[in-house]
Amino acid sequence: MSAITEVVLQRYPGRLVIFVDEIDVVRSLAFSTDEFFAGIREFYNRRTEETELERLIFCLMGAARPSDLTSDTRMTPFNIGQRIELNDFTEAEAAPLAQGLQKTPEVGARLLERVFYWTGGHPYLTQRLCQAIAEEAREATPAEVDHLCQELFLSHQAQWRDDNLLFVRERMLRSEVELAGLLSLYAQVRGGKRIRDDVTNPLIGILRLSGVARAPGGHLAVRNRIYERVFDREWVKTNMPDAERRRQRAAFRRGLIRATAVAAIILILLSGLSIYAFRQRDRADQYAREQGLTLARLQTALAEAKRQEGMAIEQRKLAEEQNRLATKRRTEAEQQRQVAQTQRNRADQYAREQEGTLARLQSALGEAKRQEEVAVEQRSLAEEQNQIAAEQRTEAVKQRDRAVWQEQSNRRLLYAAHMNLAQQAWESADGGVVD
Repeated sequence: MSAITEVVLQRYPGRLVIFVDEIDVVRSLAFSTDEFFAGIREFYNRRTEETELERLIFCLMGAARPSDLTSDTRMTPFNIGQRIELNDFTEAEAAPLAQGLQKTPEVGARLLERVFYWTGGHPYLTQRLCQAIAEEAREATPAEVDHLCQELFLSHQAQWRDDNLLFVRERMLRSEVELAGLLSLYAQVRGGKRIRDDVTNPLIGILRLSGVARAPGGHLAVRNRIYERVFDREWVKTNMPDAERRRQRAAFRRGLIRATAVAAIILILLSGLSIYAFRQRDRADQYAREQGLTLARLQTALAEAKRQEGMAIEQRKLAEEQNRLATKRRTEAEQQRQVAQTQRNRADQYAREQEGTLARLQSALGEAKRQEEVAVEQRSLAEEQNQIAAEQRTEAVKQRDRAVWQEQSNRRLLYAAHMNLAQQAWESADGGVVD
């Protein structure tokens, strides 16, 4: 700062502008830069004593909010500066780019119109797409412009290769604000909901600083069709903080379905085994009855019946064990279903709590706006009362001046009357002494 006053201002006469580019880099520095901004503020304050500093101007360029750059509001230079908003190209401003697209002005104008359809006048995207058209060997058409736009910005590889798209993505996903609220607000803007621009809302500030949204007419809108296609609804769902939770729930549901299917198969097998056991037992009884027709074959038939019965009992026990196992698995499946229902109820309750919180925040914001409007009205009323009081004071001064003038006029008239009486007395006394 001393070098500016002792060297720069001494060497260069006239107005001097110092440009500081990429000012938002101070957000990632490992030390505080409040003294730098305090020095700029000091140059402004010293103008009242040192007129030489009036020809010094600082221009800070970058994408950041003033609150992101300095933590001490008493030393910030942003409340005495002027904010300059950089808008996108208009078609008239970008018209010279058409000269480098094709040989004929008519074809170049049509191509530039198609470029604007995708970029909306975004400076980088417009020039990048125009450069690709100019480098194309064959004669370009509006359809070719769409193809180049797909390759440069809309393909999956391009979305992770283009620096501008990476900047927008990282600025949104790595911001200090709540990610879920930011993505929800962006989804509403992309869905066409009318959301008024509010400089006090940090979420809106991040959307504008990232460049993904603008506020034409005072309401937020996605900046161009390229951003709208790249950062679509699926991108919002994928980057939501609860996306992993939803994936785990889907995996749990798939596992539950598979377990249910396996349990059903086991039940079918157990039913088949039970039917087979009953049929075997019936056959054993029938065989025993047939063997009982003759006394000689009674013992052999009885032994065979006992053996068959023992096998049936073992099979029945096996079937009962399998039924018990199936019942246990059904119970476990029911418990898992209840756990899933509990988790779903908790998620629904959390969603309702979040909706209530959002409603309270919106109500508080509305109340703050109403109080601000009341304060503005009261300030306007106070200014009007001050103006009336000033006019009354002016009128009182005028009345006082008229009273003084009237008093002086009366004194002059009284003096003239005394002089006239004295003259008359003198004349009546013929030059004698008159008391």
